[in-house]
Amino acid sequence: MSSTLSTLTILGPQGDQTMTWDETDARSVEEVRREFDRLVKGARWWAYAYPATITDAVAGVADRATPEVIREFDPTAREILLAPQIAGG
Repeated sequence: MSSTLSTLTILGPQGDQTMTWDETDARSVEEVRREFDRLVKGARWWAYAYPATITDAVAGVADRATPEVIREFDPTAREILLAPQIAGG
Protein backbone atom coordinates (compact mmCIF):
# COMPACT_ATOMS: atom_id res chain seq x y z
CA MET A 1 0.00 0.00 0.00
CA SER A 2 1.46 3.32 -1.02
CA SER A 3 0.93 6.36 1.16
CA THR A 4 0.50 9.94 0.09
CA LEU A 5 1.69 12.95 2.02
CA SER A 6 -0.84 15.66 2.75
CA THR A 7 0.12 19.28 3.34
CA LEU A 8 -0.73 21.93 5.92
CA THR A 9 0.24 25.40 4.71
CA ILE A 10 0.31 28.20 7.28
CA LEU A 11 0.14 31.70 5.77
CA GLY A 12 1.92 33.55 8.54
CA PRO A 13 2.88 37.20 8.95
CA GLN A 14 6.60 36.29 8.85
CA GLY A 15 6.20 34.03 5.81
CA ASP A 16 4.58 30.76 4.91
CA GLN A 17 5.31 27.49 6.71
CA THR A 18 4.52 24.00 5.43
CA MET A 19 4.01 20.80 7.40
CA THR A 20 3.27 17.38 5.93
CA TRP A 21 1.65 14.25 7.28
CA ASP A 22 0.84 10.73 6.20
CA GLU A 23 -2.58 9.65 7.43
CA THR A 24 -1.18 6.16 8.12
CA ASP A 25 1.53 7.60 10.42
CA ALA A 26 0.05 8.47 13.81
CA ARG A 27 3.08 10.53 14.87
CA SER A 28 2.94 12.88 11.86
CA VAL A 29 -0.85 13.20 12.14
CA GLU A 30 -0.60 14.16 15.82
CA GLU A 31 2.17 16.70 15.19
CA VAL A 32 0.13 18.50 12.53
CA ARG A 33 -3.08 18.18 14.57
CA ARG A 34 -1.41 19.94 17.53
CA GLU A 35 -0.32 22.87 15.33
CA PHE A 36 -3.77 23.04 13.68
CA ASP A 37 -5.50 23.13 17.08
CA ARG A 38 -3.07 25.73 18.43
CA LEU A 39 -3.84 28.12 15.58
CA VAL A 40 -7.48 27.36 14.75
CA LYS A 41 -8.81 26.83 18.25
CA GLY A 42 -6.34 28.91 20.21
CA ALA A 43 -5.49 31.83 17.94
CA ARG A 44 -8.71 31.63 15.89
CA TRP A 45 -7.20 31.26 12.44
CA TRP A 46 -9.31 30.19 9.45
CA ALA A 47 -8.76 26.68 8.05
CA TYR A 48 -9.65 25.62 4.50
CA ALA A 49 -9.51 21.97 3.41
CA TYR A 50 -8.98 21.00 -0.21
CA PRO A 51 -9.81 17.52 -1.55
CA ALA A 52 -6.84 17.73 -3.97
CA THR A 53 -3.54 19.59 -4.01
CA ILE A 54 -2.88 22.41 -6.46
CA THR A 55 -0.13 20.24 -7.98
CA ASP A 56 -2.65 17.46 -8.68
CA ALA A 57 -5.08 19.95 -10.22
CA VAL A 58 -2.45 21.52 -12.49
CA ALA A 59 -1.30 18.05 -13.56
CA GLY A 60 -4.91 17.22 -14.45
CA VAL A 61 -5.07 14.20 -12.14
CA ALA A 62 -7.65 15.71 -9.79
CA ASP A 63 -10.19 18.49 -9.63
CA ARG A 64 -9.13 21.22 -7.17
CA ALA A 65 -12.73 22.04 -6.22
CA THR A 66 -13.82 24.73 -3.80
CA PRO A 67 -12.26 24.50 -0.34
CA GLU A 68 -14.36 23.74 2.70
CA VAL A 69 -13.99 25.80 5.88
CA ILE A 70 -13.16 23.42 8.72
CA ARG A 71 -12.83 23.87 12.49
CA GLU A 72 -11.54 20.35 13.25
CA PHE A 73 -8.39 18.79 11.81
CA ASP A 74 -9.17 16.29 9.02
CA PRO A 75 -6.29 13.83 8.52
CA THR A 76 -7.88 12.62 5.26
CA ALA A 77 -7.69 16.05 3.59
CA ARG A 78 -5.08 16.35 0.85
CA GLU A 79 -4.26 19.95 1.67
CA ILE A 80 -5.22 22.35 4.46
CA LEU A 81 -4.53 26.06 4.28
CA LEU A 82 -4.46 28.18 7.48
CA ALA A 83 -4.82 31.95 7.34
CA PRO A 84 -5.03 34.45 10.20
CA GLN A 85 -8.28 36.33 10.67
CA ILE A 86 -8.13 39.81 9.25
CA ALA A 87 -9.68 42.55 11.35
CA GLY A 88 -12.24 44.61 9.48
CA GLY A 89 -13.09 48.16 10.11
